[in-house]
Amino acid sequence: MKSFVDRGIDILPILSENSRNISTRFGKAEDFSRKVEDIAKKKIICTIQDSEPIGPNRNLEAMIILPCTGNTLAKMAHGITDTYVI
Repeated sequence: MKSFVDRGIDILPILSENSRNISTRFGKAEDFSRKVEDIAKKKIICTIQDSEPIGPNRNLEAMIILPCTGNTLAKMAHGITDTYVI
């Protein structure tokens, strides 16, 4: 993310509920969220209500999904939407 922002690319951070709330052996969720917001200079979108306008109201040039797990990829391929991110 930082390298994109350093190149002048506008980042709209969207995190899944798990990414936003679950701490792991790799770090605390709140530290990760804070770092994402610091880099993007924007508040993270993390609710269904906040993410709904993105489709009809905001044209994004690209979406980068990281990490894109097999589960996420399968949901996209089959049009499954069971959370606010996918």
